[in-house]
Amino acid sequence: MSEKPLTAALKTKTQAARLGPIFFVEADFPAPTGIVRVCTLAGGYFKWNALQWTGLGGVVSISPVTETTDLRAQSYRIGVNLFDGAWFDPAKLGDYNGRSAKLWIGEFDNSIAEDLAADTDPRLTLDPYLLVDGWLDSEEINEGGADGGTLEFTIIDQLEIINRRSELRYTQEHQNILYPDSGDLGLEFIPSLQDKDLKWGG
Repeated sequence: MSEKPLTAALKTKTQAARLGPIFFVEADFPAPTGIVRVCTLAGGYFKWNALQWTGLGGVVSISPVTETTDLRAQSYRIGVNLFDGAWFDPAKLGDYNGRSAKLWIGEFDNSIAEDLAADTDPRLTLDPYLLVDGWLDSEEINEGGADGGTLEFTIIDQLEIINRRSELRYTQEHQNILYPDSGDLGLEFIPSLQDKDLKWGG
């Protein structure tokens, strides 16, 4: 298998002696929460990709970033500290399993002056690289403690689709579920074909 194509700039940065990584997380939760865009910088809003991202700093944690040379699906655990729940209420998340989510990594240099008029924050010195484009999976809430507890959810890469068994069957019943008003009878005789005695040749 071929290696996942990292950009040349990202390869150079990751091999440098000093790296100031920044992660961007976009998750599509059901209403009333909706789409959430956050990054791992502290405080305020940051501009990237013509959008505003809420800087949550240490409130958000990301599991270690790994790369493989095969096509195994990657997944990352996103942890959210619930000490300050004003921006994020777990009780209002609803059933978000299977909804879209993305995770990027870039580099941030805090020594560069902020430009509020710029479309992208100039302190972002490396175009963010898309690590995972997939969906949200199961959650785990650890309550209590001095830090107020954490909410952890998983972003799974779309490659996981390859490993998941489909629950659909090539039967008329499933066809009617998918297309109830189509009148399609193309699979009506599938059961009778299972025991059909076919003779080949003369």
